[in-house]
Order: sequence, then C-alpha cells, then structure tokens
Amino acid sequence: LTLSSDGVDAEIVMTGTGGSAPFNQHGSIVYKTRAYDAITRSSHIFYTGRPSAERVRIDHDGKVGIGEASPDELLHIKSSTDAKPVIKLENSGNNVNSPQIVFLNSSTANNNDITGTIRFKIMNDAGSPEEIEYGTVYGKAIDVSDGTEDGELHFRTRANGVLDSTLLLKSSDAIFRGNISGSATSTGSFGSLVVSDAVQGDTTFRGDIVVPTDASGVS
Repeated sequence: LTLSSDGVDAEIVMTGTGGSAPFNQHGSIVYKTRAYDAITRSSHIFYTGRPSAERVRIDHDGKVGIGEASPDELLHIKSSTDAKPVIKLENSGNNVNSPQIVFLNSSTANNNDITGTIRFKIMNDAGSPEEIEYGTVYGKAIDVSDGTEDGELHFRTRANGVLDSTLLLKSSDAIFRGNISGSATSTGSFGSLVVSDAVQGDTTFRGDIVVPTDASGVS
C-alpha cells in the first residue's frame, strides 16, 4: 500500500521472500515514512481516544515520545498529571524474583567506568528556571580484572548548590560524609543506628555521630 506518489512515498508493505532487507523478511509488515528533508514530516504518529489526540510518536531519528511530540532521548515519557508518568513493571507469576532494571555497557570495560546512573532533577526558581540535579545514584566499576572485580555504589545529594557524594558503598566498607543524627525514640530517618556482629569491613564516618542524652533506643 503506497500512500503517495511524489517520489518520497510513505508505505505499508507486507513482505515476501524477494527483494532486499527488510522487505525479504517473509511475513513481516514494514511501515515506512516519507523520505523527506523536513523532519516534522517523517514520523510515525499514533492518535487514539475521544477526542482523538496524539499519544505516541516515533520521530525521524527513531526516538519514541509518549505524551511528547519532540522526544529528546530514545524514550521520552511526559505527563502534566500529578505524580505521573509512572513506569510499572509487573510479574504476575508465583516466582521468587520480581521484575528487574538492568544497566549494561556491553563494550570494552575499563577501571573506574560508570556502570549506570539514576538522576533526580527538578527546576529551580531562577528568573529563567534551570534544570537542577538534586540527587544521584550511580555505580562505578573500580576494577574490571577478570576474577578480582570490584565495584562501588555512590549516593549524591545537593547542599548549598553543590552536588556531592554523601554515602559511598565500597567492596570493603561504607563511607558517610556529614552527620548522622536523630532522636533515640524517633521513628524517622536515623532514629537508631544499629551495628550487628554480621557487619564485615570498616565503617568510616566523616563528621559527627550525634547520640541524644536518652540513648535507650540506640544499640
């Protein structure tokens, strides 16, 4: 099915056994947009609903936008609804393991390569609001030598305009930067600090551990 005939056709093709890839992949359906210089005229756009509205777009570079007509990454999901969008991974089987998110760099590895990053961003209140990163979680491959691999997990937060690591989990120890404080009877964060005999390696505190006078809730 050819949708135009001006030399820059958009087509829907049911493939056979002849021709060149991908048209020789028998039993497939190929959707082809116009081979046109204007990028806004060479996308797959999907409308649904009543009233009908654009829901999904695959642009000229193969970037997918869900709720976003101009995706700036391979997958860009956007919503103006509170606490949305949400990505849901569900395993409905009676299984031991639940869904996973995997970060993989399958190319050549080097010591100190970053293994994956999660960034938490929001706009600030500048006259022209700026996109600011307020927190980060990232992994690092310290040693990629076969059989002696070592890794780290970094947690960063922003304080006074500076983004820096506040917790570092290493292969041999955990390093905290700053203070750990809280009420001994508090149920909030750091209400108690528990170190059991099962802890292996060293825990280094850069700063103060503040324990209130009534330390009955601290062990």
